[in-house]
Amino acid sequence: MSFHHIPCEKCFYCERRLFSQCQQYKTTGLTAGFTPNGGGFAEYVKAMPWVADRGVIKLPDNVSFEEATFLEPINTILKAVQKARIEKGETVLVAGCGPSACNF
Repeated sequence: MSFHHIPCEKCFYCERRLFSQCQQYKTTGLTAGFTPNGGGFAEYVKAMPWVADRGVIKLPDNVSFEEATFLEPINTILKAVQKARIEKGETVLVAGCGPSACNF
């Protein structure tokens, strides 16, 4: 699997762990021939050098392709929970329904 956004890890924003503000992170690094990205379900994709070097990992044998489709949404949720510093026992409200959640 590959990550489509990879921070440079050297700029002002990366030093402060504000990766989504990094100029390289904002540059999509994966494509199936469509601009600017597209083709996430393509059989073949082109990975830009910074993605190929630091953003491709082997899917463990015990993880199915179906399970792997949840990696990105789960990662997004995990980052949000960490950033919000939600603690055990706290009550939170999740407002809205993203495209993944609406399909269940």
